Amino acid sequence: MMFLSAIDEVIKFGVASPSKISVMGISHGGFLTTHLIGQTSDKFVAAAAINPVCNLALMVGTTDIPDWCYVEAFGTNSKHSFTQAPSPQHLTRFYNKSPISHLSKVCTH
Repeated sequence: MMFLSAIDEVIKFGVASPSKISVMGISHGGFLTTHLIGQTSDKFVAAAAINPVCNLALMVGTTDIPDWCYVEAFGTNSKHSFTQAPSPQHLTRFYNKSPISHLSKVCTH
């Protein structure tokens, strides 16, 4: 992850202290924040996610932007996967690409 490499560099150069690194995001930034803390929670001393998307499988059927869910789950192939009603396989992929799927890895202190 490029973002994490940037953190490592600023720590290496003494610009930032590893004991003071935090992450925060709103909406899509909250989605990214929850992914970061679910996959690398040991890097951050604090995190705040405001209005995050945490579960694409739940969101896809209730949002006015289901295409965004497909892009997050399928990337550039999303236009070939988008359907009116997601298949069970799509719902599984949405869940697996969601921050909620990493919940068991989140650490708190």
